Amino acid sequence: MNLNRSWRALGLPFSASIALLLLPSCVSGQDAREESDRVVRAERTQRVARGSESRHLAPSSISEAAKPARAGVAPAEGFSRLIPWGQGETSVGLRPTAPLPESVPEGPSAIAVAEGGEVLVLDRLKGRVLEVTRGGVTQVAAAPRDAEDLAAGPGGVIGLHSPLRSRVFLRQLSGGTDLGELGVPRELRLVRGVVIGATREVLVQDAHQETYRIGRPGSALELPAVLHSKREGEWLLGDGRGLALRRHGDGRAELLVLRRGPHAPVELRRWLPGEVLAARIIGLASGIACLRLERARPDHGPRISVDREALCLEVLDGREIFRRALPDPAASRYLPRRELALGGAPLRLAFMSPREDGLQVELWPLPVSGASLASAPGEVRR
Repeated sequence: MNLNRSWRALGLPFSASIALLLLPSCVSGQDAREESDRVVRAERTQRVARGSESRHLAPSSISEAAKPARAGVAPAEGFSRLIPWGQGETSVGLRPTAPLPESVPEGPSAIAVAEGGEVLVLDRLKGRVLEVTRGGVTQVAAAPRDAEDLAAGPGGVIGLHSPLRSRVFLRQLSGGTDLGELGVPRELRLVRGVVIGATREVLVQDAHQETYRIGRPGSALELPAVLHSKREGEWLLGDGRGLALRRHGDGRAELLVLRRGPHAPVELRRWLPGEVLAARIIGLASGIACLRLERARPDHGPRISVDREALCLEVLDGREIFRRALPDPAASRYLPRRELALGGAPLRLAFMSPREDGLQVELWPLPVSGASLASAPGEVRR
């Protein structure tokens, strides 16, 4: 299927259709080996105490940005809130469609969940980051007007990515303090996400499902070091293995765990339900992966209609822990760059949808026990 033509027929930018890409031939040509139950059980018993995790968290481990919850921690509460469009402090900015054939509305472009569970929205037209709660919205930090993406990391650090300037700006969530900035090498093309690691290290994810380190504010890595830091996988498990997606010609898709090494052999595979048109890994925390899946609706006509859903599962055993339908993109005023985000302790999944009357923000707690969260693989150690 020609995704370019399909997404143009839908009226969405082709950049949204590259969410699911084939892995390099060195991976796709290998036979994926199913891990035996004995190995899975052995891996899942490698539990690290919470205090030890915080001491050994390596900057390259971007999967564990959300700290595991201990057994007995009360589950997170969800909420749904509609933020109106407008110019006031309690509204978000929207630039309606201009009278041009290819123009689209602009508004809040990204959502994130901080480690403390705060739901953050990048209100880009007003140059600010908002915290959204059940009771209202509050500005927590200033943002460059050309920032399009938002990420939350350990220690209350948030990152703002400007693709136009190829720069990442760091802010402290508490007080909005400016923590510096650093450039993204322009040799890294098709960057579609940034992740804030430990000690303010910045990592970038590209559309080829690869991850690179680029350094810290005031200590950027040279280009050879950046290229050498490449890891296969859009997200990394705590032990350095990569997580990626692969779609087959018959429409089936699988979640892959890639062993570290020059050829990144497939170590585990988890088949996703149904035929998949496109998919993307939204986040990975404590061994839990959340994805956005899109399937072609069996309608007839010149336009392609899609059904979308959020799916979260345990990476090691494939157990499904959360599944929820998402609104049809045709019902949204525009498609945000990042509409789903995973984070917090206990884990939460946040979603935003631009409606006609405002920005709908929802927070969904994940039904994960403290024991499940504590069963993540061991952290990468230098």
